[in-house]
Amino acid sequence: MVDMLRSRRIAGWGGRLLGWVCLWWSMALWAGCGDEEAAQETAVLVEIDAEARVRQLAERLRVTVAVDGVDADADQAPTVVKDEELGGDTFPRHVALLPAEGREDRSFVLTAQVLRGETAVAEARLVSGYVPGQVRYPRLVLQDSCLGELGCSAAQSCEDGRCEDATVLPGALPTEAPSGLEVDSTCGEDAGPCAECVADADCEAAGQRCVDYVCVGCVDNGECTAVDAPRCAGVQGCTGCLTDADCSHVALDGVAQRICGSDGRCVECTESRLGCATPAYAHGVVECVAGACAYGCSADYRYCASGPECRDSSVECCDAVDCTAGAEHQEASCDGGVCSYQCAAGYLECEEGQGCVAAECCKNTDCVSDEEGVAGKCTAGVCVFDCAFNYIRCPGASACVPGDCCSNADCAVTDPSTGTSVCEDNSCVFSCATGYKECLGDCIPEDNCCTARDCGCDSLTLTCRCVSGVCRDLTLTENPGAEEATQ
Repeated sequence: MVDMLRSRRIAGWGGRLLGWVCLWWSMALWAGCGDEEAAQETAVLVEIDAEARVRQLAERLRVTVAVDGVDADADQAPTVVKDEELGGDTFPRHVALLPAEGREDRSFVLTAQVLRGETAVAEARLVSGYVPGQVRYPRLVLQDSCLGELGCSAAQSCEDGRCEDATVLPGALPTEAPSGLEVDSTCGEDAGPCAECVADADCEAAGQRCVDYVCVGCVDNGECTAVDAPRCAGVQGCTGCLTDADCSHVALDGVAQRICGSDGRCVECTESRLGCATPAYAHGVVECVAGACAYGCSADYRYCASGPECRDSSVECCDAVDCTAGAEHQEASCDGGVCSYQCAAGYLECEEGQGCVAAECCKNTDCVSDEEGVAGKCTAGVCVFDCAFNYIRCPGASACVPGDCCSNADCAVTDPSTGTSVCEDNSCVFSCATGYKECLGDCIPEDNCCTARDCGCDSLTLTCRCVSGVCRDLTLTENPGAEEATQ
């Protein structure tokens, strides 16, 4: 017995067998295959070609194989694995041999004949075997010089018009596949079961892989994780479930789907088989809705999924989702079962009843900087930052530094005759003339007041002020009659 692979018309291999490949099995051989994995990895792929004159005469190609070499039992006739009409540019042709019953130590005799009518006109033969775990690629050529030379023994092949030894040690068979691939004949009904592949590459176009010479979409259920296709059906790929066991590995959004529904989908529950966990919170109830466990609360209670928990139905909300939309540009929040609303990011309500308007500030205190010496000012809803009081940013510098000057020009007195001033370490240093004193960045007469404190005023009640170097009583300003009474 022998395992055979017969392809459709191959016109180039490129390292992989394109198209479907027919596996010629006898039924006894099919049932007797033992080491399937070894057989899948061990093969001999024979390319059969012909020279020009042979091609012209060839009307039919017949390929036979005998197992266990030339010493096979006399009653074990060679098996015809390919017998097909030829036409046009039909060479090269290909045959794939696999060791029957996992017997990688077996030998074979492959004979290729071309016929014109029913008469053989040329033949070539290969006597060899398998290399365990490898695929080898021998090539037979039906030569013009061998036309009519059909008298070679079962251990010989015609080469250059002479009968030569046809034996090639398995280890000497080529290890690289021929280039190019094209085949045109299909598996006939009498060819036996079909094998689609010998390697995963043969199944790539369909997104499948090769298992036991068949392109399959999956091997076990672990590869099928969709709720509507959790079961591995081999060739058909992943399909619907038949039993709960097909759903043992399936989850949806992290929730196990352990029950096989009537429609072949894996679900969390059914009406007749709840399969839902009992609520761990008070007043909780559960039911099956569209194959999923739906949790809720008994009458007079509100279900809050954030807990989860059941609250008194009088509460307004469980979370912000329960709160109705507020005014434009508002966001809702739920605090203690009560909805509250506030302006969304980038919006503020600076005046009551104004609503939320695009603004980053309402007042100066809304403008805060982490940078030392920088103060913010709110202008038309926008924070504008500059150096704070008693800080200055000098030309070419990026940071604000303590001080009130960068150069002497920043310290000029109003009247040069009253004194001078220079900038030292970002601070103005004054030298006032005799009879003058420093006052807020200038030199003034010593008798003039500089601030209200020079007038003996209570700075907390602001009863008096220093105005243009003169102390003035604010109460007299507000009531002129009081000034006449004091004179």
